[in-house]
Amino acid sequence: MMASDRDKDLFFRLIKTHRSSSSQITHTLRTEEKEASTPNEINSIFKEHFEKLTKTNSNPSFNIDRDNLVKIDVETIVNICENQEITIQPVTSTEISKRISILKRKKAGDVDGLTAEHLIYGGTELAEYLVTLINIFYTKHVPEVIKKCLLTPVHKRDKDPTLPSNYRGITVISIIYKILELCIRARIEGTLNKHKNMLQKGFTKGASSINIALLISEAINEAKDKNECLILITLDAEKAFEVVDHIHLFWKLYHQGINGSTWLLIKELYNKTTTQVKSQGCISETFVNEQGVKQGGILSANFHKAYNKNIIDTLESTNIGIKIENQLRGLPNVCR
Repeated sequence: MMASDRDKDLFFRLIKTHRSSSSQITHTLRTEEKEASTPNEINSIFKEHFEKLTKTNSNPSFNIDRDNLVKIDVETIVNICENQEITIQPVTSTEISKRISILKRKKAGDVDGLTAEHLIYGGTELAEYLVTLINIFYTKHVPEVIKKCLLTPVHKRDKDPTLPSNYRGITVISIIYKILELCIRARIEGTLNKHKNMLQKGFTKGASSINIALLISEAINEAKDKNECLILITLDAEKAFEVVDHIHLFWKLYHQGINGSTWLLIKELYNKTTTQVKSQGCISETFVNEQGVKQGGILSANFHKAYNKNIIDTLESTNIGIKIENQLRGLPNVCR
């Protein structure tokens, strides 16, 4: 088993543990404005909280001029990609069967109640229908019906369960959407990996947080051997997946080698995606996701790494941090 496999298994184990150990049903949920005590009221507050995270807000610290330039640039990129003769490799029944085979069983159903088992036991006839369906989506038109998501709030251990901000939104996407994302990932992962920063170890094949722990251990040993002072600073980006700006994401993907029909399809995937919040037997009204990548989505980790790559690149370019054998080792990063 590779380190990355252990890291991925650990991630799902932690989510399961959090769900089981901290899924005590909270009887009260409160915000600065109000307090809820019934399942419907609690669900309503959860919906307001997670909907707010998906809304794009102007921030005075943002570089507005750059933001406007990126938006203009993306309009140009749309025209470029529409005129490029770069098509997406069609899927085959063999590929669809392969994608279905790696789906995790015994997981929650999507908004329509469909689970991995429906596809796994659907046989070759269903696989053939999926081939036709996915290849139709490759025309860059994805129906809104498969863009529906179901979000479950999962309590963060040792946090106050009465505050909605202390819950992580885990999203169940449409099982058909998941197959589509698996097919897209197979076509873009190699390109994105060529541009990734080598200090990014999270959700990376052959690497994991174990590698980060090793780098830190080596840094400590190096400082001890040289009798130097070592200062370790750790940063945790809060709500990192939820606040990914879609326009800036598309811009960065294009400049990391994703273009043509594939780029247009990815843009379409995020057009008018919707979410409902499920809690304590209640399901909220639908809201549109204006920003963010889904915790639970197949492409989310790839996109989040691509989105934040420039931060690691910029920090690395300062050449600040500990060096081991003249190699900078001071900025390891884990996207989790």
